[in-house]
Amino acid sequence: MKLCLVGGGGSRAPLFVRALARRAARLPIEELVLFDADPVRLALLGGLARAFARADEAPFAVTLASSLEQAIDGAAFVITSIREGGEAARAHDESAARALGVIGQETVGAAGFALAMRNAPALETIAQAVARRAPSAWTLHFTNPAGLVAQLLHDGGYPRQLGICDTPSDLIRRTAAFAGVAPGSARAEVIGLNHLSWIEGFTPAGGSDLLPGLLRNERFVSEVAQPFEAELVQGVGLLPTEYLHYYLHRDHALERQLSQPRSRGAFLETLNGELLARLAALDSTGSFDTCRPEAEGTYDRYCAERDGSYRGEIGRAQAPASAAEAPEGYAGIALDLLEGIHGDTGAESVASVPNGHALPGLDRDDVIEVTVRVGREGPVPDRRRPALPPDVLALIQSVKAYERLASQAIRTHDAVLGARALAAHPLVGSYAIGAALARQFESRYDSRNPRA
Repeated sequence: MKLCLVGGGGSRAPLFVRALARRAARLPIEELVLFDADPVRLALLGGLARAFARADEAPFAVTLASSLEQAIDGAAFVITSIREGGEAARAHDESAARALGVIGQETVGAAGFALAMRNAPALETIAQAVARRAPSAWTLHFTNPAGLVAQLLHDGGYPRQLGICDTPSDLIRRTAAFAGVAPGSARAEVIGLNHLSWIEGFTPAGGSDLLPGLLRNERFVSEVAQPFEAELVQGVGLLPTEYLHYYLHRDHALERQLSQPRSRGAFLETLNGELLARLAALDSTGSFDTCRPEAEGTYDRYCAERDGSYRGEIGRAQAPASAAEAPEGYAGIALDLLEGIHGDTGAESVASVPNGHALPGLDRDDVIEVTVRVGREGPVPDRRRPALPPDVLALIQSVKAYERLASQAIRTHDAVLGARALAAHPLVGSYAIGAALARQFESRYDSRNPRA
């Protein structure tokens, strides 16, 4: 079985290979093909991923492809993790938002719209290539903003596409660890949108829901539910995923961003450049045969610094783990879904998929982030809970209205719709600001020239 990672020169590619090597006994992968539009990144980070595979004695080949068509040809699964324009574009988008007094974060609000606009043509190019070269493949998008990406492709008529994110799984893992429950042995019920979701139930096999008791536990709230207040999580009876910080603590999040000398995108632009320079200094060919331990140490330190900066911005205080100690992250979510689809297991996971009837108050075609049951026909929403609290549902509906408008605006290149979409977003809330941002984003990036 062939697996393709588009964005194989990204910083997470080596982590993905590590996770896949650990899962090799459960997935009959014969070849992992890495493709990236940036040949330098592909040579260095793709090369490091190959070195990791050799060190782990992975039973699959890791190939670096020179073309998108070659990479996708005959694949059973395609995973995307791209950022058109790179970190420089992210830094611009986040700074443009901050300059107009709104939160600059590349997956939510204004900068999320800009990223989706830039990624959309490349994602359509990938979807068309999959339709030609691997028509039975499922495509899993870790490309941000994952929920809007899945909505765009669903609205564009591309089947077998879904969004994935490690935010819910990380919260589920930390909840299980606090409760003393073995990972994967409890039913964790997630509902909402990508980067706007809650856990509404956590039930061990054969037991009762532990979440109400956990939310009353002061230590759980301070350690696991941070940065959210006890009265908030107890009042709604749900456990928010961390990106809700931008919505529920909007003023604090904006104040913190404006107090920083540069955006996180600008910080990561520097950090990524340093990583590539250090890897190139160790071995410009990307083989790392004689310096793998040094390259691995460089990479692990990079991951720890990157994760630490994220935790600081989101309001979480825990010290970052090293890359070697960290959980599988998005790779684990992707591989859970691959195992479920390929093996027709009926296992549970979390993904961004069309709503169907899971969440009353949204349309059937609205993409939501939800607990799914996974089999040969793909992931199917599996929600069994009553209605959400009205304020939670209202926030979901508000952001979904933005996503519907954003999808239409991006697909039709309609600047007025783009401004209306941003005005509808609760983190923008102004047509004048939305129009100014839409003009900036459209003028800086020609969204009709994909680079995949």
